[in-house]
Amino acid sequence: TGTEEDKRVLEKKREEKAKKKQDRKSKRYEDDEDDNESGEWEKVKGGVPLVKEKPKMFAKGTEINHAVVVKKLNEILQARGKKGTD
Repeated sequence: TGTEEDKRVLEKKREEKAKKKQDRKSKRYEDDEDDNESGEWEKVKGGVPLVKEKPKMFAKGTEINHAVVVKKLNEILQARGKKGTD
């Protein structure tokens, strides 16, 4: 009978855990609803504008050869995916 008691205790713990989780979810949902009760869109100020610099290709008067092109390609590849920082 000890194992049956253990099973009951475990089942009860599981149920309590599930109920707590459900309570947290419903509470979070209610909080979201309370923030904007009128149901209208809320106007917000825009974030920091990202200034994208156009990459400068080659300086005037430089001879464009394989080494220069490969160097520039590596520069561009390293800059990809980076966001502007303040």
